[in-house]
Amino acid sequence: MSCLNFSVVDYQGVTSQGAKLGLGLSFFWAFYGIGCLVASIVLVKMKVNSYIMLSALVALISYFLIFFAGNEVVMLISISLLGLGCSTIYGSSISFGTLLLDNPSPRLVSFFITSSGLGTYAGEFYTSYVQEHFGVPTIIVLSGIFMLLVFLIIAYVSFTERGSNRHFKEL
Repeated sequence: MSCLNFSVVDYQGVTSQGAKLGLGLSFFWAFYGIGCLVASIVLVKMKVNSYIMLSALVALISYFLIFFAGNEVVMLISISLLGLGCSTIYGSSISFGTLLLDNPSPRLVSFFITSSGLGTYAGEFYTSYVQEHFGVPTIIVLSGIFMLLVFLIIAYVSFTERGSNRHFKEL
């Protein structure tokens, strides 16, 4: 998400790419919203850990397609898929974490939300630094690696004794 935001800021008004990047960003957020709507329907029938892993796979494939996109149409489709994939990672991961706790408290949930917000904020600075020194392709690769880590961590927790013995409640 951050690489798209910074790319639009960097190129907006400087080259003709600004309008195209703005369109890509609009597609991302439109499909992000659609993904949130879909999640509210699907998560009634699907376990939250499975949905997070599915969303992470969609996002990971999207990063791969963005990196190798040969034309604008493939890029817009890939950015749209990325919006779908990223749409529920944030909220569903917080819910998944609280479902693992024996006694979730409002303080602990607030701590999870605050920590993730701080991570998002720090990510903006990190992304800016990486883009300045290594370029946008590096951000796309790193984002894909982090999404793979999300998938692997959720899979590990889901299949460990603590995770597999729990019957996860639907959201």
